[in-house]
Amino acid sequence: MDKPKIYFTGIKGAIQMAEELAAARDKDLALHKAIQRGDLNEVRRLVEEGADVNASKGSYGSTPVMLASVRGDLQILTLLVERGADVNARDQDGWTALMGAVVEGRMAAAQFLVEKGADVNALNNKNQSALMMASKMRNESIRNLLLEHGARG
Repeated sequence: MDKPKIYFTGIKGAIQMAEELAAARDKDLALHKAIQRGDLNEVRRLVEEGADVNASKGSYGSTPVMLASVRGDLQILTLLVERGADVNARDQDGWTALMGAVVEGRMAAAQFLVEKGADVNALNNKNQSALMMASKMRNESIRNLLLEHGARG
């Protein structure tokens, strides 16, 4: 006898719920997921409950600041930095939050990070800088921002 479609929908829902419960036990992972959803209230709650604002997670070891930068979410970025997040943290490939903001064309996030002390001359594991990335992406406004803050060719 074939299972009705609702049976499989229920299984998918149960699996999703189990994954969410597991993430809730790991506040750092839950923080990453809340940032990916852009859920400022959940981010705030998790940080207040002790989630690590510098926790590396995922296959690349991204930090919360990296995730918020790629999204261009200034509210979450501000909250994380106010709570002590490292704007110069690196993932396993040596990428920084600034590099992620540059590649995604997130000018406001790039400006915020630079103002908060992001290293404009940091190099990833392939010896690429944020300036090189901005030039390759032909993003003149971010390129100029980086140059104004001491990025070297």
